Amino acid sequence: MRMIMLRFGLLAKYSVFSACLVSASLFAAQLKVADNLEVKELNGKSIVQGFFKHNRDLQLSSGKQALVVRYKDVFEDEDLGQDRVVESDYFVILFNVTMQKELRLKTAKVNSIEQAERFSYAPEVVLHDGKKNALQLSLENYKDYQLTREVNKVIVNLPDEVTQLAEKSSQTQVIQSSNELADDVANDNVSNEATQISSLPSSEQVLSKVDSLPMLKYWWQKASAQDKQAFLQFIKTN
Repeated sequence: MRMIMLRFGLLAKYSVFSACLVSASLFAAQLKVADNLEVKELNGKSIVQGFFKHNRDLQLSSGKQALVVRYKDVFEDEDLGQDRVVESDYFVILFNVTMQKELRLKTAKVNSIEQAERFSYAPEVVLHDGKKNALQLSLENYKDYQLTREVNKVIVNLPDEVTQLAEKSSQTQVIQSSNELADDVANDNVSNEATQISSLPSSEQVLSKVDSLPMLKYWWQKASAQDKQAFLQFIKTN
């Protein structure tokens, strides 16, 4: 009987230890968001916020984070004799979580309605860890962030035929280059150049390293109104 109880006790301790490991791996840090910041999304997932403090505490896993927020606060307008809400457009805060356990996100000090209005056009936020050390972050326009996500979805979901066509085009270029080199077979560097050609990356590998957003913006500015409408329709239907 004592042996059974001992085994049961060890099993219970192991289960608790395993649960702690799983919990620690899933949630690396707790982020406390300032009251004047309204959270919309965390890493692409919608966040429902209430008026209670615990609804402003977010659990973060380790790695890169994308937090969509907007500034929103209430000030007394002395000219109108009533309270007025000042809010910014949504913007994205990009940062990285490593070994931190506690994080606090705050805005720069805003003490008047005039400061709030200026802040709404050019938000400034700071991120501190539990030891009040400032962490590196960057801000991004929410519309650009959304556009990047949509473009990445389109690229990921491109039909296999497009990828195969790109690979065939790459292979054709390699064959043409090889034929040109064959005419110069007496050259001692032929073997080295052929080796370089055979080691050229495929089109798929090249495309994976291309930053699609600048390219998209460039061609969007070059496109006609009809082309823009066709592209928007393509995004909606794919």
